[in-house]
Amino acid sequence: MMDRTLFQLQQTFIGEETNHTFFYEVEIPAGCERLVIDFGYTPKRLEDKALAAEIIAAGVRKYMPAPYDQELVGYRLEEVPVVNLLTVSLDDPAGTYVGCAHRHAHTQHHEITAASASPGFSAVEIRPGCWRIGLQCHAVVTPSVQVNLCVKGVFPDEVDSN
Repeated sequence: MMDRTLFQLQQTFIGEETNHTFFYEVEIPAGCERLVIDFGYTPKRLEDKALAAEIIAAGVRKYMPAPYDQELVGYRLEEVPVVNLLTVSLDDPAGTYVGCAHRHAHTQHHEITAASASPGFSAVEIRPGCWRIGLQCHAVVTPSVQVNLCVKGVFPDEVDSN
C-alpha cells in the first residue's frame, strides 16, 4: 500500500471566526481504499488568566443570570481552563454526511474505509470524486489559532501515484 497527500491546509483563524464552519473540497481519485485525516491546532489553551476570567464572567452573565449564578459562589472560576475548540467533519461526493470528530483533543488522527472508520465517522466506500471536509471553529479564544489539516489517500501498490 502507498499513501498520497490529497489535501493540505495550514491556516490561521481568529476569534471573529468563532461559530463559523469553513468547507474545503478534496478530490479523491479512483483506486483509493482508505482516507486518513490528520488534524491539529495550536495553541489549545488560553494562558492569559485575566482574559480567561473576562470570558468566563461574560459567559456566566449570559448563560447563568441571577439567581442561577449563585450556584457558582465559592467556585474558583480562575482555575477553569478556557480553550480553543475546532473540529472536522466529512461529506462524500453525493453530499452524504460521513461523520465528524467533535473532540477536545487538539491533535487528531482519523481513518475511513469501506470496512471500518474512526469513532464519529461511518465506514463508507471511498468513491472517486469531490469530497468535502468541514472545519468548525466552535471557539477561538486566543488571539489566533494555527490549524494544520492533511488528508491522505491510501492506494494499492499497483496504483501509480505520479
